Formats: sequence, structure tokens, C-alpha cells
Amino acid sequence: MTVRLAEEDGQLVFFVEDDGPGFDPTRCRPGSGLGNMVDRLAALGGSLEVTSAPSIGTHVTGRVPLAAGTTTP
Repeated sequence: MTVRLAEEDGQLVFFVEDDGPGFDPTRCRPGSGLGNMVDRLAALGGSLEVTSAPSIGTHVTGRVPLAAGTTTP
């Protein structure tokens, strides 16, 4: 599993990737876990993208705007 955080264009971006069994998103019913994550990020003006396929793992990318006046060290 890989987890990365970055600042891009005034947004906090997180990446979570694994090489597990993956799943077919077109055949998966939305559950409360991913649905709650989407709702919470949207409430902050952000977004969540999940890509997966059987045998290739899952990749999750989230973005949240940084507050005005925030600086990156």
C-alpha cells in the first residue's frame, strides 16, 4: 500500500493505492464508507475519485481546498 500527501494548486491532495484484488466499480453497490467520504469532502469543497478493477488494485485520490492564507513549509 502507498499513501502520499501533497499540496497542488492550493489543494491538499491525498493518494492511497494498493495492489490488492480490486473490484469492478460498475458492479459494486455504493456503501456507506465511500459514500460518507464523498459527502464529507464535498462539504469542504473537495472531491474523491476511486478507480479499481479486478486484479489491479484500487487507487483513491482525494482533494480538499486549503484555507486562504495557509502556507506550506
